[in-house]
Amino acid sequence: IPYSHAVLFGFPRFNVELSPMASASFAAGRPGEGAVELARLVERCLRGSGALDMEALCVLPGRKVWSLRVDVHVLDSAGNLVDVCCLAALAALLGFRKPQVEVDQSAGEGEAQVIVHPPEVREPQPLTLHHLPLPHTFAIFESGAILAADPNLSEEAAAAGAATLFMNPHGEVCGWQMAEGVGLDTHQMMRCVRLAAARSPELAATLQEALQKHELARVQARVRRHTGAAAAAAAAAGPGSLPGREAAAVNAAACRGAAAAAAAAGAASGGVGGHDPRNVTVLADTEEADEKLQDLMAEIRQAVARQHLQDQQLEQQAEAVAARRQAAAATAPEAGVPVAGADPEEAGFVKPP
Repeated sequence: IPYSHAVLFGFPRFNVELSPMASASFAAGRPGEGAVELARLVERCLRGSGALDMEALCVLPGRKVWSLRVDVHVLDSAGNLVDVCCLAALAALLGFRKPQVEVDQSAGEGEAQVIVHPPEVREPQPLTLHHLPLPHTFAIFESGAILAADPNLSEEAAAAGAATLFMNPHGEVCGWQMAEGVGLDTHQMMRCVRLAAARSPELAATLQEALQKHELARVQARVRRHTGAAAAAAAAAGPGSLPGREAAAVNAAACRGAAAAAAAAGAASGGVGGHDPRNVTVLADTEEADEKLQDLMAEIRQAVARQHLQDQQLEQQAEAVAARRQAAAATAPEAGVPVAGADPEEAGFVKPP
C-alpha cells in the first residue's frame, strides 16, 4: 500500500550493514552512525538523483505498489565504503528482475485483482533507471591543494576532509556530499568535477561488463543440466524420468560415453535420441551444456542474419520493379498504343474498338 502523499510511487528502502568481519572497528548489533550515514548516501545517490523511476513501481494507483528493499552487506573494508556501497546497490537494481503483474478488472473497478505471474509463466522485467549516478569520492589534503581519488583506509585517516560527487556517464552532476573537515572553494570543486568526468566512462564500462557476465550466468542457470551416469541411464526410460542436480556425478568421460550409448539405444528403439521429434537432449556435464547453449545461440544468429539478407534482397527487387514501372510510365507514347515488352494492363493500355 503506498503512502498517502505519494499514491503513484513505489518506495525503495536502503540499508547498509557493517559486519564485524569487515573491520575490527565495526560492532555487531544495531546499525551504528556510520552505517546509517552510508545508507543515507546510497539513498541520495539512487533515489535523490532521480535515477530510479518511482512511478514505474506503481501497480494500482493508491492501492498497490512495489516495495523494494536493498541491503548492502560489507564483508571487507579497505576504504572508500561510500563508492563501494553505492555501486553495489546500483548493480543490484540493474540486475534485479521484478515479476510481471496483471490487473484483472472483470469483477469491477473497486474489486480489481492483481495477478503476479511466476518466472516460469512470464519473463520478469528489469527496473527502469533513467541514468547511472556513479559515485566519486576524493580525500582532501592541504586545504584542497591535493586530492586523492578512491582513497584507502590510510588516506582516509590522514585526510583533512572528504567530498563525494555523483555524476552520470554523460558528465552531468547528480549530487554532492561534503563530509566533516575542510571545505572546497569553487575552483577546487570544478577540479573534482573534471576528475570525475574523466573517470565516469571507465567506471560505467566496468559496471556494464560485470552486469553482462551476471546476465549470461542467469541465462545459463535456466538451462536444465543433468549430471551423472543416472542421467544417461534414465534417457532410455523417457524424458519424464531425467534426474536433477542431486544425481551423483562421475567423471566426464564416463558420463559422455554412457550418454552416447543410452541415446543410441533410445534411437534404435524409437525412444529418446536420434531424430526423435520430441527433441530431448541429455547433457552429460556442465561443459557439454555450455557448448550446446553456445551452438544454439550461434544458429539463432545465423538464422537472423539469413532472414535479414533475404529481406534486403526482396526490398531491392521491389525497388527495381517500381523503378522500371516508373520509367515505362514516363516514356510511354500516346494512349491506345502499347509499350513494347510491357503488360498492356499495367501500362494502362485500352484496346480501341
